[in-house]
Amino acid sequence: MASDTVRPIDANALLREYPVSNNPVHIAVKCVPTLDAVPVVQCRECKHYREYERCSMSAVYRHCALHKGLAMVTPDSFCSYSERRE
Repeated sequence: MASDTVRPIDANALLREYPVSNNPVHIAVKCVPTLDAVPVVQCRECKHYREYERCSMSAVYRHCALHKGLAMVTPDSFCSYSERRE
């Protein structure tokens, strides 16, 4: 693994594992800034994702059904308008 790779951790779980506040691990975890991350919904999981088979080309056409959506997407694509399909 590269040394510059970001690895999000569950800091709360780590603090429960080392509950003593003067423990070096506890102190280090409390001092590190946290990420303000949100879960990503990839296109294949989004309710706006559509797949169509083209008979003439025997290929799969994928796009986003939102108005002004992406014309060509891959199942691993994502955007800020995504909504998880139920």
